Parts: sequence; C-alpha cells; structure tokens
Amino acid sequence: PLGLLQAVFLIYCVPVRSPSSWREKDAKQQPQYPDKKQLAECVATISTLPPLVDAREVKRLRNLLSRVHKGEMLILQGGDCAERFSDCTQKIIQIKLRILLQMSLVLIWGSRKPVVRIGRIAGQYGKPRSKPTQIVEGVEMASFKGDNVNALEASKEARIPDPKRLLEGYFRSSATLNYIRALTSGGFADLVLK
Repeated sequence: PLGLLQAVFLIYCVPVRSPSSWREKDAKQQPQYPDKKQLAECVATISTLPPLVDAREVKRLRNLLSRVHKGEMLILQGGDCAERFSDCTQKIIQIKLRILLQMSLVLIWGSRKPVVRIGRIAGQYGKPRSKPTQIVEGVEMASFKGDNVNALEASKEARIPDPKRLLEGYFRSSATLNYIRALTSGGFADLVLK
C-alpha cells in the first residue's frame, strides 16, 4: 500500500495525463517531415486502424506487474534497441522469441518464481539521435532515425523523412505481434522449453 507521502506526491506532483497530453510536451527528437499534408494523411490513416495491443492485454499485463510489485513474480525484458523492417521475418521472430523464453527458464529455475516476459519487439523501428545530421564520406545528410522515419542508405534522398514509413511500421508491427500471438498460443513455448 502507498504511504501517506507517496499518496500526496501522486495527487499533487504527478500531472494528469490523457491520450493526447504528450502533444503538449517539447519533442526534441521528432523528424522534420517536408510533406506535412502526407504526414497528416498517414497519421489519420493510422488513427483508423485497429490498435496493435488489445485493452485486455494491457489489463493482463497490469495484473501481472502488480504481482511483480508484491514480489510474487519477476520481470524479464528483452529485445533490440532498434529493429529494422528486414527483421520482420518468420526466422528472426522465432529466434528472438526462443531467446526470451530460454532466458526466462533460467530465471524461473534460479528464483523458483514465475516470470513476466516482456518483449521489446514488434515496433522498435524508431531511433533517436543526438544530432539531426551526420557526415558520411564528407557529405552532410539527415541522421538515420530508424526505418519508421527514413532509410539507412547513406544518401541525402534516402534520409528524407517519409511518413509512408509510419504506415509500413504499423503493418510490420501488426504482422510480428500476430505471429508471436500465434506461436505462443500454438505451443511454440512448449517446444522451445522441452
């Protein structure tokens, strides 16, 4: 349970958040899309698509995290700092999931506690940079900000932020999540853990 000081802090010091409150914050790592109309169209399209994560999954995770807080479970988070669209393949997804499951076995065996597995996968397509530009072979160009924004190819044209990549990121995230759900509900974990 929360102590009195923690409760007071939460009531008076933590700002109220809403789904759009992030728009009020200073976003220092945002790409500068040259075609604002195309960006607005892509964002509008994404806003009509189904959510990548269902509310029941969020509720289930919250319940599991409350058990972690009580000391009944452990957390294992694994995955890549930044994914590439080319990582969205059957083989790579299976390898990443297998590693996460095998790592959790070590934790379960050593701690004798169940483990909440959190995969940093299926959407880590953005890559923040400390500088908006970089010099490649003497040519200054936009920094690579991840497949969700621009291309890794070292050319000025490829590094222009492209809002259509946001849509591709959504669909690759969706494909990866659906495949992971199919694997975990279809016995993949049983095969890996045997």
